[in-house]
Amino acid sequence: MMDFGEGQPGEPESGGAREWEECFADYPLHLVCVNESLDCSGFRTSLRDLFTILPCRRDKKRLMELLASDPAYQSMDKETAQTLGVLMGINKFKENEETYKTEEGNYDMCQAIRELMEDSRLEGEKEGKKEGKKEGKRERGKERGKEVKRERKRERGKGKGRKVAREQASKKEGKKERKKERKKERKE
Repeated sequence: MMDFGEGQPGEPESGGAREWEECFADYPLHLVCVNESLDCSGFRTSLRDLFTILPCRRDKKRLMELLASDPAYQSMDKETAQTLGVLMGINKFKENEETYKTEEGNYDMCQAIRELMEDSRLEGEKEGKKEGKKEGKRERGKERGKEVKRERKRERGKGKGRKVAREQASKKEGKKERKKERKKERKE
């Protein structure tokens, strides 16, 4: 519905509103959520293929099953293929349209989607390796830090050990001297 503001309480009536109102048709609008599965059997155009595949784009298993079972995606007209490329985020298709062109002049979107999935897998693998390297560096750093701490403790311990050893030796000497003194006292 188009509202041109006529008849609003407290507002002056616009003289040009009637002219604009005649330029717009008031048609009903039907909204479709393409992220949810729909019964697309009523469509006889390529919209059926688009509305069928879009809910599967985030479910790898369903997407692969659909591509394997429906040959329509192996031979799509240019406009539908471009639309699917945009809606599915297949940047490679936009860049290399001719690569996916079949002998009949249509486009093999199965191949484009498989390549998109492979690219995503490789990108994920690359990210995983990158994270693994970071984690490995952190772990090596932690281990090196622990090693340095142990070395420092040993070094400090050596000094303390010598000191303790001297103290123990002097205690022993003191005990020996006291024993000697006690023996002397007993003899006397």
